[in-house]
Formats: sequence, structure tokens, C-alpha cells
Amino acid sequence: EKQEGDHVANIRLEDTPSLLAYRFLEKLYDTSSKTVDTLGRAINEIDANILDVRSSSIIRNISIVQRNLIYFTTTLHAAIPCFEELENKSINFGDSTIKEYWGDLVDTLKQQRDLIEDFDGLLSKLAKAHENVLSYHTNHVIHVLTIISVIFLPLNLIAGTFGMNFSYIPAASHFLG
Repeated sequence: EKQEGDHVANIRLEDTPSLLAYRFLEKLYDTSSKTVDTLGRAINEIDANILDVRSSSIIRNISIVQRNLIYFTTTLHAAIPCFEELENKSINFGDSTIKEYWGDLVDTLKQQRDLIEDFDGLLSKLAKAHENVLSYHTNHVIHVLTIISVIFLPLNLIAGTFGMNFSYIPAASHFLG
């Protein structure tokens, strides 16, 4: 399908392999850009909810985004050398007007790879921050339980001692006791 404005380097692409290659590059760029944007939005959502201790889905979301980052990084690491080869070597693929776009695609994919690596580092730091928040919350709960134990354990000891049924307890024969 040929649309108005389909051109590369101001040269009209007719029904040639160059048009097919151009469409392929365009779809690849659009898809990878949408994927990077989706991953960025997911990381922003995790960042917005990172301090919510009650949300059990944060760890799950971090794991899912990390898995997606790994998949996308693996795909980019496999694709970049292929397109670098198309850029660096004189491989005849359509007419010469499409060759300059291999370089643009390689640069774009490398930028996306770098952005994905930044996302991975940010996500690791967010996971660590969430872990710290959970640790702080756990420490606070343990602190409260320790205070309750300090209050009730001596009372429990006294009640247990004076609740025994034998006559050798001090003050057992006292007139108030």
C-alpha cells in the first residue's frame, strides 16, 4: 500500500523492496518506542506506589517489569548487530536510498538499549527502596511487640507464681492475702 508522503531522502519510493524495508523500519521503530514508553510508565507507577506498605502487588509489578526489561534487552542485543552489519557493509538491499536509514535505526536502537539499561538500574533501586520501607515497617512492628512483651511478661510471671496452690508462698498466710 502506497501512501502520499512515503519517501526516503526526498526520493519517491515506488513498489520496490526499499518501500518494504522502509515500512519494516517504521514498524520496528514504532513498536520499540511504544514498548519503551510502556516500560517507562510502568516504572513511574511503581515509583508512585513505592511507599505503600499495604500494597502487596508492588513486588509482583517490579518482577514483571524486570522480566520485560530482560526480554526487550535480549531482543535489542540481538537486533543491533544485524542492523550494524547492514549499515557498515555494502549489502544490496533495495536501492541506495534506504541505506542511510540503517544507521538511523542502529542509533535509535542503541539509545533505546541505553534507556532500558537506565530503567533496569532505576527499577533495581526502587526494589531496594521498597525493601527498605518494608524493613522499617517490620522493625516498627517488632518494636511495638517488644514493648508489649516487656509490660506483660512480668505480670504473667507474678500471676503465675501467686496462682499456684501450695502453702510455702511468701505472704500466703498474711491477713490480706
